[in-house]
Amino acid sequence: MSFQLQLNEVEKAREIAERATKTIALREEKEKQNVWIAMLNMESMYATDETLEEAFKRACQYNEAQDIHEKLASIHIQTGKTEKADDLFKVIKKFSQDPRIWVNYADFLLSSKQNREAARALLQRAMQALTQDQHKDLISKTYSPLSKKKSDLYNIFLDMEIKYGSEEDDGKEGVRVLFKRALAKKTSTRQAKALFKKWLGFEKSKGDEKSVEAVTRKAKEYVEAKKGE
Repeated sequence: MSFQLQLNEVEKAREIAERATKTIALREEKEKQNVWIAMLNMESMYATDETLEEAFKRACQYNEAQDIHEKLASIHIQTGKTEKADDLFKVIKKFSQDPRIWVNYADFLLSSKQNREAARALLQRAMQALTQDQHKDLISKTYSPLSKKKSDLYNIFLDMEIKYGSEEDDGKEGVRVLFKRALAKKTSTRQAKALFKKWLGFEKSKGDEKSVEAVTRKAKEYVEAKKGE
C-alpha cells in the first residue's frame, strides 16, 4: 500500500486496503482497525475531502465509532486541519463521558489552537458534568509526564477542583492529594515553585494555620533538597 502511494497510485493503494479489510479475520479487530486508519491517512493526504468523508463513515460502521472519530481528529491535527479536528472533538464529547476525551480536547485547544480560555471553559463544563471519581480520573490522565503543555492543563484542572470541589473537608483533602501527586512527579524547579505557590494560596484561603505551616515547611524542604543536588 505504501509502495503504491510512493508511485502516486492512490486507486491501487485503495484497492489493496479494501481487500485487506475483507480478508483479515473478524477476531483480529486491532489489525483491521489499523487498516482503516491507514485508509483514512491515505485519503487525507492524497485524495479529497469527499473520499475521506466516505472512508470515515464506512470506518465507523466496521469499528468502534468513538475510536475512529479520535483517530481522524489526530490525523487532522497532524495535517494542520485544526478546524476539522475541532469539529470532530465537539462531536466526540457529545456521545462520550470518557474523561480521556475531555483531556484530549482540552489538550488540543491548548496546543493546536493556543486557546487557554476555551480549554478552561471546556474543563469547567467537564467538572460540572462528571462525577467526583471521574474528576480524579480526568486529572490523572493529564499528568504523565508533566511537560510545559501538560503543566498548563493540570493547573487548569487544579483551579477547577479548587473552585468546585473544595468546600467540604473531603474535597479539601482531595485537592491536597492532587498537589502532593503533582509534586511527587518529575518537575522542573520553576514548575514546582509555581505548584507550591498555588498550594500555599489554597491553604491560606481554605485551610488553617496548621495547613499553611505544613505547606511552607514542604516548600523549604524542597528548596534545601535542590541545593544538595
